[in-house]
Amino acid sequence: MVVDALSRRPTSISLMSIASDWKAQLLVEYSKDRFTCEVLDGAITDDRYRLMNEIIYCKDWIYLVPNSQLREKIMQAVHDSPLAGHREFTKTYRAIREHLAWKGLKGDVLRHVQVCGTCYVGSL
Repeated sequence: MVVDALSRRPTSISLMSIASDWKAQLLVEYSKDRFTCEVLDGAITDDRYRLMNEIIYCKDWIYLVPNSQLREKIMQAVHDSPLAGHREFTKTYRAIREHLAWKGLKGDVLRHVQVCGTCYVGSL
């Protein structure tokens, strides 16, 4: 069996597929969050957090503030988009976790996949 390039799904997400203004949105969210403001100002010197190109990383993952509006956009880009192909939970979770992390990520991804109309209809 020969697999063509169109049938292959990308293994990682492009932040541009989330939103063209993802970084601007992230920086606005950072400016409204006390913890991230302290990290940006250097008031928090925890080795887990580092700043690179104005983006906060926790360990190796981009840090999102609690209740970030980007979370839903990320899950939609990684699971719902035509390029993503409505992957199941594990593949969706791993694709997100490759670049991003937030508290409750597993539960958020599980709920997103479980309520997906396309996946639900396909499983009937």
